[in-house]
Amino acid sequence: MLTTSEVTDGERLLIERRRADQNQTQAAASYDVSEWQYRQCEADESDRIPRTTIGKLRDYESAMLMRRRQGMKRTELAAELGISGWWLTRMERGQIPADRLVNYWS
Repeated sequence: MLTTSEVTDGERLLIERRRADQNQTQAAASYDVSEWQYRQCEADESDRIPRTTIGKLRDYESAMLMRRRQGMKRTELAAELGISGWWLTRMERGQIPADRLVNYWS
């Protein structure tokens, strides 16, 4: 699993946004940048937004980042785990236990 020190600045923004339960439009507004600029930062294609501090990375967040880094779609991973995309999304958001997901990436 990933540690906080291994997370890119864009991934930090993604984690921060997900913890705040914001979409990209809302997050962009909170940084007073355009949605396009925010998306560029979250994709690690720009550094217009200052580096954020997210504290300790939770296991389900690390698992979500691992999936994204592998270029794997939610539907693909859900099929591999034998669950629906809806359940996978809930696991990646920490809304339900994510042991199965965490074990997959361990």
